[in-house]
Amino acid sequence: MTNKRRNTLLFILGGTLFNILTTILVFALLMFLFSRLQGFFPPNAIEYALPILVVLAMAAAFVIYRKTILFLDKKVDLEKYFEPIIKRRVPPKR
Repeated sequence: MTNKRRNTLLFILGGTLFNILTTILVFALLMFLFSRLQGFFPPNAIEYALPILVVLAMAAAFVIYRKTILFLDKKVDLEKYFEPIIKRRVPPKR
């Protein structure tokens, strides 16, 4: 395994772990905010709010992950250290 491939694999694993932890943290924050505002909602509102909070947490984690990658890409030349995950296919000559 070349050094670039190993770096790419570690980057993907680290990015996945970062995304999962970000999702959990954002979900915990949203649940905290919902619990603080519970008095404004009916008692069974958690049944409807929970799936919405999960989707919002995943969407927010995706946005945070994307902004972080774009920030890193500006600061560090990622192509120097990583192989492209999806290689361009050369169209067949006619």
